[in-house]
Amino acid sequence: MSFKGVLIIIGIVALGVVITFGVEEIRFRSMSRALVTEVKT
Repeated sequence: MSFKGVLIIIGIVALGVVITFGVEEIRFRSMSRALVTEVKT
């Protein structure tokens, strides 16, 4: 395994983690916003 290959794998894993966290964050925010609007009505 070359150094470049290791870097590519680390990059792909990091990207996957970032995307997962981003999706969770968006889902959590939209859910909390929906809860807030439900409470207001």
